Amino acid sequence: MNLICLAYIDKRDDINDQGQLSNMVSKAREILPDEKVTVLADTGYYNMAQIVKSSNENTEILIKEQKRKKEKLKNSFDKFHFTYNHTKDNCTCPLGYNLEFKWNGKKKGKNHKRYTCKDFDICGKKDLCTLAKAGRSVTRFEDEEMIERVAQNTIQKENEYKMRGSMVEHPFGTIKRQFGYTYFLTRGLESINTEASLICLAYNFKRLINIVQVRKLLGLIKDKTLLLFSKICHFQQYSSLFHKIYGNRSYC
Repeated sequence: MNLICLAYIDKRDDINDQGQLSNMVSKAREILPDEKVTVLADTGYYNMAQIVKSSNENTEILIKEQKRKKEKLKNSFDKFHFTYNHTKDNCTCPLGYNLEFKWNGKKKGKNHKRYTCKDFDICGKKDLCTLAKAGRSVTRFEDEEMIERVAQNTIQKENEYKMRGSMVEHPFGTIKRQFGYTYFLTRGLESINTEASLICLAYNFKRLINIVQVRKLLGLIKDKTLLLFSKICHFQQYSSLFHKIYGNRSYC
């Protein structure tokens, strides 16, 4: 059964999604508190701090890093091709030269280590590696090991990650092409959230009709309605009995 429904939506006035990963993961955990969750996130959500904040033993993050500079990737001198040595606490470039630890620093609230190369004059590839007069340097953040595990896990689960496209783009395609909602009719964040919620509710009903068929869906709605009506009747009976015994007195 291809069950794709929208469980939670949230409209923000941020210019991008880089600060929203932990928010969406926390909402998923509220809906599925006791289950292990695998998050398939678009590259637009890539943010090291958000990934570290969201990853734990019950939450698996699959996300691809944003595209790197083409020239360095082509020449194999991108940071991705530098190997970190835990034992010696240094980095090794693609040509085999070591970048030794130089100093600790802090950038945008995140602690990091700086490694610099002293062999840039003899390697013969300095022009391809860096434009800095003092040679190539590499920054490594304290949580970068976790980020590397997430990147490696995403590569290993490439087929699972590719499912994101069919799962996520399906609702957007249906809403835009079949429903005709290519823009919002209301103004203001609160109004837009309400409008988006109604649109997604309509999408979910369409999906449920396709999955369980109309007759069964009506039966489920009827059962839930009867249960709710029964609870209301019981509440009214207890409320009436309470007023008969105690009158209209209020208690604090």
